[in-house]
Amino acid sequence: MTAPNHTESYLSPCLPQNCSIEIDYSPKAADNHGRRYCCTIGGQRLPRAARLLLFGRNHCEIDLKGSFYELVRRLGLLFAPDLVPLPTIDEFRAQLARDPYIQKVEEICPDTIKQLPLRIINSSLDATYRYLSSLVDDSPSASVCAILCQLGSLSTTLTTQLLPRFRPEFLVNHNDSAFRLLEYFEATIVEDTIRALIARHPTQSLVWLHDGFLVASPPPEQMVRQIEKEVLSKHQLYFGQTWFKFTSLHTAHNAYVDTLKHTASSHALSLARRAPHSSQRKQRRVQGSPHIYATPLEALAKLRARRERATEGS
Repeated sequence: MTAPNHTESYLSPCLPQNCSIEIDYSPKAADNHGRRYCCTIGGQRLPRAARLLLFGRNHCEIDLKGSFYELVRRLGLLFAPDLVPLPTIDEFRAQLARDPYIQKVEEICPDTIKQLPLRIINSSLDATYRYLSSLVDDSPSASVCAILCQLGSLSTTLTTQLLPRFRPEFLVNHNDSAFRLLEYFEATIVEDTIRALIARHPTQSLVWLHDGFLVASPPPEQMVRQIEKEVLSKHQLYFGQTWFKFTSLHTAHNAYVDTLKHTASSHALSLARRAPHSSQRKQRRVQGSPHIYATPLEALAKLRARRERATEGS
């Protein structure tokens, strides 16, 4: 299965107005399935703040909320209906937020509530508990521990049962076996949603993220809900429950731009391929007058031009 080409719009004084850039997306996995990655520099590889500046004015974001956790939950309802179902992602996050121990961990390490299910799915329950104990010497409540244990067990059961069926090239007992299974379903759902949206809505620009995408012009939310129901029903994962998160970026974009105006200097946004955090990494700053600030669009255009010149010369 090959991913469709998408158009990412970069509107800036440094590019012709209404100019668009074609970005190809393709899987990196050997079996040609799973998450799609942009084949050159594009919106998918940018930090979230840079994407907000580039696309927030006229794009909305559609994503699978708590993607891997919800996939485990919904696949459990489909393939292990006799087991006690996991709570929805909203219910689970609310329960984590009320837990006194998780609150302490969240103060030390923000986004713990969001990342905790991923730690269990992608590693193990024991490794997750060791990580939590390294931050705060205690443990979650019994009810939270029960859900975490259930999540780890169900994830292992589904991987053992389904990975040989959907991705036989990968070993069940490998470190990334759960990821390989879940990225398959995630990419399939996102691609089906994109295709259905393009068929019904005039799409000027689309940026494919892993668990969702940015799109301009924003479609009516009612249309998104109808497509959501059709796509999830096609894969028997609807269960009468919505999942997609529909977010307008316009307000957040304007607020972020306001924080940059009249700023003499600010941290530059890294527009190159993401790299692991390093305490030794030098922090560059954008220099300018009190009424001029550099946008990431200019850096992106220069970076693309540099890469194209290098390709032509080789």
